[in-house]
Amino acid sequence: MTLQPVHCASLNATRLRAIPARDTDLEILLALHEGHILRPTQFLAPGTPVRPGMEPVHIAPLGDRHHELLVTDTPVRSDHLEGVEVRFAADLCYFEVQRDDAADFATTAEAVYAHVFRVTRHLPDHRLLRLWNYLPSILRGDDEEERYRRFNVGRFAAWSQLGPCDAHGDPIYPAATAIGAYGGPLIVQVLLTRQTVDHVQNYRQRPPMAYSSKYGHRAPGFARGTLRRADRFIELLVSGTASIVGEETRHDRMRDQSEETLRNLRALLSRENLGDTAFDLGRFHSVRAYVKHPEDLPEAQRALERHIPPEHIIYLWDDICRPGLLLEVEGIAA
Repeated sequence: MTLQPVHCASLNATRLRAIPARDTDLEILLALHEGHILRPTQFLAPGTPVRPGMEPVHIAPLGDRHHELLVTDTPVRSDHLEGVEVRFAADLCYFEVQRDDAADFATTAEAVYAHVFRVTRHLPDHRLLRLWNYLPSILRGDDEEERYRRFNVGRFAAWSQLGPCDAHGDPIYPAATAIGAYGGPLIVQVLLTRQTVDHVQNYRQRPPMAYSSKYGHRAPGFARGTLRRADRFIELLVSGTASIVGEETRHDRMRDQSEETLRNLRALLSRENLGDTAFDLGRFHSVRAYVKHPEDLPEAQRALERHIPPEHIIYLWDDICRPGLLLEVEGIAA
């Protein structure tokens, strides 16, 4: 078990839940959760118009759930800091930063994260809880010019100068996902809390920051999950998890990758990894499953829905951060 605690005084906390929504259900859910929506996401198929009040991400949905509402138990209020809308609900805070491509994607990533940290500078009592990174054409480019690798270079450059670091100057990373998008700008979504957080690794997987140089001159930066500890509950926000053991991609078929991904999720949630703060897959909700090839969707559904209720899952279609990865799964355990 590897934890990086960041301590904060106990405060009122709100539970967090992501609700997948069909087009036919969206208006009802928007009305039901009015004033409690931290992030209203529409996953856009190419050529689809954006619905009023929804925030687009250029990732195509698989199936009939095209929307996701990140909701809280307590009312949401908003403010503006450094030119972006910032939303608050009890201990939580959410915002996103976007930027169109520069000539070098590392420059784009560095600029986005510099903007992120200009915003967080105004929130000194909040701690990073979860990040989502949507990278257009994530796998374009060869070797060190691949866009995901250039993104890692730019993110590290901004983080090491402006972001939270430990006593040795090494970045302290929370849970995160970096996933492909078919278009749009680079988007970084940021979730923070005033509660105590523990950034967690997985004993089956090498910490991403320790990956060898075969995965890039600058390693990825994220924890495998982040625990949010409140007086009344504990939540684990799970990073994008795939068929990686140690640092190596395992298997080349969806059936095998989905089972390996589930083994990694069980290990992450286990008592061996988390001690007394353990969960099982039955407590895993707010799940996104990113699928590289639409024809593999039935196999992914069969594997995941044996353990996770299907109403808790939204399936999405785009590239993942390595060419050989066919599936990535994220969510919340509570």
